[in-house]
Amino acid sequence: MPGMADSKVPAVRVLMEALLSAGVTIAAAHFVQAWLSLANLAFLFLVPVIVMAGARGLSGGLVTAFLATLGFNFFFVPPAFTLHVADVDNLVTLLVLALTALLVSQVTARLKAQAMRAEALSQNAARLSALADDLASCTTEEAVLACATMLIEGWTEAKLCFLDPEGETSLSPLDTAAARWALAHKVEAGRGTEVMAGADALYAPVEGGPTTLVAQLWRGSGALPVPPGAQDLIRQALSRTGVALHRVTVEARQQRDAMREAILASIGHDLRTPLTGIIAGLAAIPPDAQGLVDQTRGEAARLDQLVTNLLGLARLRSDAVRDTREAVDLIDAVDAVLLSLTRPLAGRDVRVSLAPGVPLVRTDPRMLHHMLLNLIDNAAKFSPPGSGILIEGIQNAEGLTLRIIDEGRGLPDGLIGLPRREAADTVQGNGLGLSVVTGYAGALGIGFHVTNRADGQSGACMNIAFPPALLIDIPGQVS
Repeated sequence: MPGMADSKVPAVRVLMEALLSAGVTIAAAHFVQAWLSLANLAFLFLVPVIVMAGARGLSGGLVTAFLATLGFNFFFVPPAFTLHVADVDNLVTLLVLALTALLVSQVTARLKAQAMRAEALSQNAARLSALADDLASCTTEEAVLACATMLIEGWTEAKLCFLDPEGETSLSPLDTAAARWALAHKVEAGRGTEVMAGADALYAPVEGGPTTLVAQLWRGSGALPVPPGAQDLIRQALSRTGVALHRVTVEARQQRDAMREAILASIGHDLRTPLTGIIAGLAAIPPDAQGLVDQTRGEAARLDQLVTNLLGLARLRSDAVRDTREAVDLIDAVDAVLLSLTRPLAGRDVRVSLAPGVPLVRTDPRMLHHMLLNLIDNAAKFSPPGSGILIEGIQNAEGLTLRIIDEGRGLPDGLIGLPRREAADTVQGNGLGLSVVTGYAGALGIGFHVTNRADGQSGACMNIAFPPALLIDIPGQVS
């Protein structure tokens, strides 16, 4: 602590140094007392006080001041070789020497403490600068933690590890509680603190990082893991470690996003372009080869839809979908989808029950088109050939629900409310369509769920629910 003797120097050594310095000063004063007055000679005894206060702090200065004043009185103040002071002037000189020695001791010790604090701050700043430079070169979370561990262990001579207290099972109950306290309250806990001081280690939160990490510092001897004067250094070092962890996490995410975008662009161009050419070429083949052409065209269209679903799902997971909402007429949207599904719906009784007064909806027309395309195509896949499909709209106080009802087997009881996959082995398709519908619905604020028909007949009912906030009523239109 500032103003105190160096705690690493034994008190006996400080006393011996004070006796030696006072003795040397007394010997020197004997050689010069013939040329100096008693008052001037007293200033000579301030020298050992200044030296000892600067070297050993306030305690060293006070001991030396006492010994110097005592020696000056015994050897030089008349009558010599006694502690008696006969002259009032000499008594004043002695008192002035004692007070001056005490004052000089305090001032010197304070200056020494300030110099030590400045040196410690400079050293800590250099350490933190070196840590920041090393962390800046780390590109992975493992490298950041290894770098911080090596440097902080070198500073404190304590063992350091980073852990997640929620998933850690090797700690004692008290240490677990201290680690969780540090994480929850963003303050140090455990040995050396006022919170759960009986713990075996000190726990400090790693703030700024993307994960819930706590730094554990401990010594096998049971001593304090971090000296009191180094706590702020460790706190700042852990803060910089957290910032570095956040940086490498963001950089890794950016690299993954860039790679994902490159893959999506490659798929979108290198795969979709030949598919478009295949479909266009099949459309130009003469009618006499129509049987094989229809089958090939169907497979190409199915592959095209699969690629579309893959791209849509990948963009959803990378948050790369742009939401461009506008007023959409559901009747037009359904008609556009039915037109694009002419071949898959051939021979089916597709009924559309949407009243002319159905309100417009505010949504992304491109996303809605893909949602309806996947759901109607899904209804055709999971129902017998030639069976009917009903597309109806129901409006009430809870909004507008667009229902797509088929005449298939429906869903098992355990799958009601979830996208169905029970026929994935017998029907072409891999469930990506419903995953895309679910993702698009979440992005647009639209509800989506699948149930069985409620009229007692077999079949599934897929529901797209538009909340009232997305409905646009046309003035003067009767619903």
